[in-house]
Amino acid sequence: MASSHVGYIPRALSSVRFHAGQATNRHRTEEIDRFERDRLQDTLRTLAIYPLLHWRVKCALRFAQLRRNRLCVKKKRQPPVSAPEGGPDPLIPPDSLHSVGSHGSAEYVAVGEEFFRYFIDLCELKPDDRVLDVGSGTGRMARPLTRYLKGGSYEGIDIVARSVQWCQRTYASRYPNFRFHFADIYNKVYNPDGKHQASEYRLPFETSSFDFVFLTSVFTHMLPQDMEHYLSEVVRVLKPSNRCLITYFLINAAAWKLINEGASYHSFKYELPGCRTEFGDTPEAVVAYDESTVRGLYAKYRLNITEPVLYGTWCKRKDGLSWQDMIIATKPADCV
Repeated sequence: MASSHVGYIPRALSSVRFHAGQATNRHRTEEIDRFERDRLQDTLRTLAIYPLLHWRVKCALRFAQLRRNRLCVKKKRQPPVSAPEGGPDPLIPPDSLHSVGSHGSAEYVAVGEEFFRYFIDLCELKPDDRVLDVGSGTGRMARPLTRYLKGGSYEGIDIVARSVQWCQRTYASRYPNFRFHFADIYNKVYNPDGKHQASEYRLPFETSSFDFVFLTSVFTHMLPQDMEHYLSEVVRVLKPSNRCLITYFLINAAAWKLINEGASYHSFKYELPGCRTEFGDTPEAVVAYDESTVRGLYAKYRLNITEPVLYGTWCKRKDGLSWQDMIIATKPADCV
């Protein structure tokens, strides 16, 4: 009987993804066909020997719902940011501060809330987890986490001093379990006077000390040697059996097709050893990596990728989830 279930599981996974894609293309908000979902879940309950596959199916179902919700949000105008009683939201930075990828307070809030759902629904973040945000900026991801990390803690680290200083002043008295650190690392675009090289920098945290580590719009501004070293540091500070989420611009056959057709927002026409960039004079401004290269690095540092990779819409991919591509991965239990 188990063998028949084994044969059914790949078809079930395929069916889930098919229904998810169909629902998304039609911009429907209803759930995936209930009969198919219930049949799949009944099967999985009988297969305790397939916990990893069970997780993959759950992830596919959550991804389908998040993607449909994301499409619905895109169809609507962003509402104005609502101010709490007593005045403006103190966790929204002034426009004069550096804030990667946000144009105005409404988008700043929307992107933070978007990733907050990914952290919980796709990465299973818990309220008592210890979290590390590498590239914390002006607290775009920290802001929604203040509502959730009641028994846990948050550490943010960034290379832009003014952003870190603002976060330290803003969060210290309100949320003492949220701490921000300045890393004086050289980056041609974001910290041209930095004293240290990213390829030699050691994160100021103990080994295996975080339940969840994430980097959003960080490796999209780092060259290969620096990116690989940071990835090794992520593995070092992440606890065994726990997850990380990292965003990229990933080049693969589908992305190249859209780029060559002129559909993509980025062309990545400049080729450097190990990566491609959008601008020749400031390569760190926008950096893309071949997907096979990134997969090879994850294998090298023993990070197990949760399939499928969650591709973004930067190249005008019709079924993208967010803007950049996302990889969620787990550090093995025996990796210390």
